[in-house]
Amino acid sequence: MREQIWFVGKGECKVSVKDKKGREIKVNTLKEGSHFGEINIIYNCPRSASVESLNYNTFSLIQKNLYIRLIQDYPEWEVCLKRHVISHYWDFRTKFIAEMIKRVEYFDLVPQDILYDLIFSLEIKIFDKDDVVLHTDEIIDSILFIEEGQIEVHTEFDGNKFTIDKLGPGSAINYRAVFLRD
Repeated sequence: MREQIWFVGKGECKVSVKDKKGREIKVNTLKEGSHFGEINIIYNCPRSASVESLNYNTFSLIQKNLYIRLIQDYPEWEVCLKRHVISHYWDFRTKFIAEMIKRVEYFDLVPQDILYDLIFSLEIKIFDKDDVVLHTDEIIDSILFIEEGQIEVHTEFDGNKFTIDKLGPGSAINYRAVFLRD
C-alpha cells in the first residue's frame, strides 16, 4: 500500500487523521474521481492519514516508479498535485505545523508551496522524559520544532544547574544558530 497514488473509481472512502490523544478524526470523504497517497510519493514521507472504504469500492493506482517516469515527461503534473495538496489538506496538525514554522522569523514569509515542502519533509523524533535533546557544545545542524510536550533548557555553572527556559508546543530551537551559522 506504500508509494502509490490511489484513484477512487467507484464507492466512497473516509479519510481520517489521529488527534493528539490518538483518536481517529474524520477529515474528508473521497468519492469517485478522488485520489489519495500523493503526499507520500511527492514528499517521500510517511502517510499523513488513514483511508477506510465505506462501501464497495474499485480503485486504480500508480506505482512510484511510474509516477517518476510521468513527472519526468510531464513535470506540470507534479505541480498540479502539489497545488491540490495545498488547497485540500489543511487538517488541524498541518495547520499547527504551518503556524509553528511561520513563527520562525526567517520562514514567516515563505510561499505556500515551500511551506508545504517544509511541513512534509520534517523528520519526527520522539524523546522520553529526561532524555537529553541537545548537549552543550554540540554542533548545531538542524532546527527542532516542539509539536507535543515540554522541554527544559538549562545550563550549568560551578556545578549547579540553572533553568533558562521551559519550551512547549509550537516552540522552535536552534533556528538562529542554523541561519547565522553560530
